[in-house]
Amino acid sequence: MKRILALILALVLCCSLLAACGDTADDGTETGEGDTASASVDVPETDFVLGAVVYNLSDAVPVNVSNMLTAYAEMLNVELNVVVGNGADGNLEAVENLISSGVDGIFMMSAEGIDAYFPEMEEAGVYLVLGSTKVLSDTAKETVEGSEYFLGQVSFDDSEIMEMLVEAAVEDGAEEVGLIAPTNVTPNYLGVRKQAAMDALDAAGVSYVEGTGESYFDFTGFTSSLLATYPDLEYYISVTTADSAYASITLAEMNGQVKLYAANRADNAMAALQDGTLQAYVAGTEHCAAEFLIMYNFFMGNDLRQDGQYIDLTSAALYIDSIEAQEDFEEYYDGVVLYDAEFMLACDTIEELEAMVAAATLENIVNGTYTDGVLAE
Repeated sequence: MKRILALILALVLCCSLLAACGDTADDGTETGEGDTASASVDVPETDFVLGAVVYNLSDAVPVNVSNMLTAYAEMLNVELNVVVGNGADGNLEAVENLISSGVDGIFMMSAEGIDAYFPEMEEAGVYLVLGSTKVLSDTAKETVEGSEYFLGQVSFDDSEIMEMLVEAAVEDGAEEVGLIAPTNVTPNYLGVRKQAAMDALDAAGVSYVEGTGESYFDFTGFTSSLLATYPDLEYYISVTTADSAYASITLAEMNGQVKLYAANRADNAMAALQDGTLQAYVAGTEHCAAEFLIMYNFFMGNDLRQDGQYIDLTSAALYIDSIEAQEDFEEYYDGVVLYDAEFMLACDTIEELEAMVAAATLENIVNGTYTDGVLAE
């Protein structure tokens, strides 16, 4: 009897210790003190395959786009293939490869060459969602207008971004600017940004000079030639990431002697902000969530388009202009996804999608209110 009583006491003690170490969530999983049990979400099975075309897998922006789309695909049980395509010919080849692999829909980062690649998508019955370039050229609009295979686009307003950067440089005292951009204006997001920067600089009465490169995407060459030709130039504005420009500035050992404003997210932003070179840049590609939901809802039988018009949403620009803002950005924005499966599955109307995109500002991300008021009661 004494042995039985001792065994019972030992069992009670063990149970007490286990209860103290961790609580049991409603779904039966154990969570340590301070942890929150994840809600159990039933994610539907899917039978469609998606593809994504990014312009490379080395710059911060396309890598982030790839990572985000991949994360959302895994979250919602969707098969996704990511390939690289650069320029009109590269985009066409990438689309053709994805079509041959049997995809049902494709995410594109660029509208360049859309007059060639979109007709092939239509013929194959493959749907398109476009991101990363807000302004479609008139030719591109004619190409996709009224087509059942163009679901929509979600991205930054490229003109607004450049106007923000120019305004910041002018307020800081810029009277002449080195414009880091392709030498010619083409109907893609880089061309739109360059034209917007030139218009804003002209309106402000600020002169600008340009560098030369070996190709349309030779941003290292553009920057290096500007540094060599104009050694006393202080202000630089880039139509793309800070990475390319900052690398050239670093090699030229001019840290802190120039002030750089960049239009895209940068991997080395903290270093550039700390040494005084980078003054401001635009971060974030969270519009990928909305792009993914447009495609996902469509293939799950819920077409979010209204009156036959494609969806056209503008994402908030996450403007980073200080070390403090960069630290907040890194702490609260993990660089992959903001939303969980439960939220993604519940966000299934165009009104909610619009609210989701509008709410994803840097301030809301930092204070954790980027999902407040998005889903209908």
